Amino acid sequence: MSGGFPAGLQIGGCTDYGTDTSNTVATSITANNTQNVKGSYSQLVAATSFDACGMLIYMKNGKGLFYSLDLAIGAGGAEKIIAPDLVTAGATTTMATQIFVPICIPKGTRISARCQANAASAGAITCAVYLCDGGLSHMVEGYAGIDAIGFGTANYGTAVTSGATSAKGSYAQLIASTARDYAGLFAVVANSNGNDSINIFMDTAVGAGGSEQDIILNTPFRSNGNGAFRPTVTPFIPIQIPKGTRLATRIADDRGGSGITFGVTLYGVYQ
Repeated sequence: MSGGFPAGLQIGGCTDYGTDTSNTVATSITANNTQNVKGSYSQLVAATSFDACGMLIYMKNGKGLFYSLDLAIGAGGAEKIIAPDLVTAGATTTMATQIFVPICIPKGTRISARCQANAASAGAITCAVYLCDGGLSHMVEGYAGIDAIGFGTANYGTAVTSGATSAKGSYAQLIASTARDYAGLFAVVANSNGNDSINIFMDTAVGAGGSEQDIILNTPFRSNGNGAFRPTVTPFIPIQIPKGTRLATRIADDRGGSGITFGVTLYGVYQ
């Protein structure tokens, strides 16, 4: 059979950091009291206990706001961000965002997180990470980190407007030229329409303006009236994106009319 995932990616088990199993909660990450300003780092773990080849990032948001979270490694005061501006979309009921990426984290690493919100005095969301070690036949080297592509605080992503009468809108550029090679992508769409119930389909494309070529077609998202999409994030898709690539997206929705604007962020995973 042609195609498929490369042989050798296998997980042996996962260990959680930042969870409180006695209260079934994760670590509180408090936003700065100023709108769209990152708060202080909160430690998830002082030193990881094994070499990890994968990470599941868990964020929980029940505030009806948009937050973006930076995940970092390193000593307090010298943190290095490995996953910037991970968006967790607002909702009137509690929503959880879970993102799995094959990132390598060495044994003994301190992991921490900080966040911001699109409102002042927004309080906290919660976060935990689940690190995975390699299975017996694991042969694939993991990746080093994540870049946020197209994130902006106006829409908690790049503004992408759907077309009229349930048609795809125009492509919106997320980046003119990627800064490095990416081993794959995942995406978050922020619903800027409050409590609207809406279905959307999103295309992700590469290429010059007017000559875009779709590489991921009709990714579905649904908001069922609580102000946030399900799924809140797409899975990691191991599609290679060379350095210098222009990335763009377009959206169709099932509401019709003259089009609605959403906030889209792509995340590129790099070695």
